[in-house]
Amino acid sequence: MVRDTAKQGVSVIAIHKDTNKIVGVSLNKIQHKNTASNEYNKMFIEKAKYKETKTVLEFMAHWEDSVDPFTPNNADCLMELVFLGVLPEFSGKGIGYTLSAVSLRLATKLFKGENVKTSLDGTELPLEPRPQVMTSLFTTVKTQKIGKKLNFDILATVSYKSLFYEGKSYASIIGNETELISIECKRLE
Repeated sequence: MVRDTAKQGVSVIAIHKDTNKIVGVSLNKIQHKNTASNEYNKMFIEKAKYKETKTVLEFMAHWEDSVDPFTPNNADCLMELVFLGVLPEFSGKGIGYTLSAVSLRLATKLFKGENVKTSLDGTELPLEPRPQVMTSLFTTVKTQKIGKKLNFDILATVSYKSLFYEGKSYASIIGNETELISIECKRLE
């Protein structure tokens, strides 16, 4: 999934200058209104080796298809921040925020017609389709703070108490630090 998503050329990585080590990533994808998340995620769900991975992908596809960021924003294309991760030893240094802000700037440049996509193999990627909105499922307090700081609008929330895995609520599995998932959107300007 990571490689296939990265092939779209809109993901962002943070590299430690001294060691040249990747310390964070914002995995982003472009999605057209006519392509449901279930379709996009289907091949990854089928290939998933672990039940936990399959469950997360099914959850993401369900909520992405349940909330419509297109119609209220008169949009036909979005860029989604699919995954934001920073190595634990680099946590708390603003890397997650910076990756998210750079991803938002990248989406804005695409919206304005500037082809800033970067392919994995050096070939030129097409500009179209261009996103009009950026979305994300913010799953932690930290990422929800990033969404707020970047002025994302909350479209919907889901309590971890109402989500279950093998008979246990996610709230009981992950603890009380984060109470909910927020599905958020920002119109590009």
